[in-house]
Amino acid sequence: MTPVPAATVAPLERSTVTISTPAIPYGLARSWLLAPAVDDERLRAAHNSDADVVIIDIEDGVPERNKEQARLMTRRWLEDVSALQPVHRRGAVRRPARLRDR
Repeated sequence: MTPVPAATVAPLERSTVTISTPAIPYGLARSWLLAPAVDDERLRAAHNSDADVVIIDIEDGVPERNKEQARLMTRRWLEDVSALQPVHRRGAVRRPARLRDR
């Protein structure tokens, strides 16, 4: 992966985290499930699990060649699923794909 030159990044810019009010406070969550966004079946299985918190991974758990597809699949899946308390983390500021993680 080629890093983004520092000159193209605003000096005070950081990763952005948006948190909604969770159904279960995160400090009390007993189980966290990390699900890579590589196919619809994994997302369905994660949603149907008994985990208190599900984290959809569109970065490290997805091969580089599939990241754009993972972003689109995750966006579509989140629009179709109700009763979720989303937490969004946009990609790190030095990652070229960070602007597409919205």
